[in-house]
Amino acid sequence: MKKILSLFIFNIIVLHMSAQCNIKNVYADLFTVKKQVFNEKVFILKQVKLVDKTVCFSDLINKNNSHIDYLLINFSDYSKDEELSTIESDDERTNVFLNNLKKDSLFTVVMNKLVAKTTDVNFVCDTFTVDDMMDVAVKFFSITGLTQEGYYQGKVCVGINGLDKTQNVRNPHLEAFCFSSILANYNSKRYGMYDEFVEAIKTLYKLNLGVTDDEKLLRAQGAMYMFMLYNRPLKAMLLEEFEKKKDYLPFVIAK
Repeated sequence: MKKILSLFIFNIIVLHMSAQCNIKNVYADLFTVKKQVFNEKVFILKQVKLVDKTVCFSDLINKNNSHIDYLLINFSDYSKDEELSTIESDDERTNVFLNNLKKDSLFTVVMNKLVAKTTDVNFVCDTFTVDDMMDVAVKFFSITGLTQEGYYQGKVCVGINGLDKTQNVRNPHLEAFCFSSILANYNSKRYGMYDEFVEAIKTLYKLNLGVTDDEKLLRAQGAMYMFMLYNRPLKAMLLEEFEKKKDYLPFVIAK
């Protein structure tokens, strides 16, 4: 009887802790929203914060901050931003933002999946190949325009990439992993993704890619994807980063 009672109490404690540690209950500690005015235009700035060690999922959050930031920017609903821009009170704006985020079905799915990897013993990870990983990673190396002198302009950006125009199926966590890894190693001495990007842009000048600017940009972007697809430092860096983060990522890379 004592054994049954102890087990019953233990289950109650576990259920209580699970309820307390719902990821949505952490949003107030994790996210912030600010209104900024630039050139007479209002912008809503959403950010991911580091959290105190006493907060649920603190280890997961603090070691994957840029990963979560990518999810917030690319897989949350922006349709209510206009409403947020009209609210003057910081506290009221934050409350409205957090309530909207908790109701956001897509964002809820991707955040629950991230949490499930570390909390659900029955969780089954997605499986991607190295080619899948590289196909996503190269899309962050964007050719954004031409200068007046005819030089290519490039950018690695969380919101500017080729994924929405090239991927039939989006994989939020694979995307977030690739971007956050590139960002973390953009100026690193070991992998230097910035230098690799610059060298790839220089290679573009060896090819006549078009007569008009539009033709040049379209073909230059395709060529950039191919250059980076076979870039050894990029591939090595991503595989190394995966090994570092695999305990938190809701997918595996089949090598």
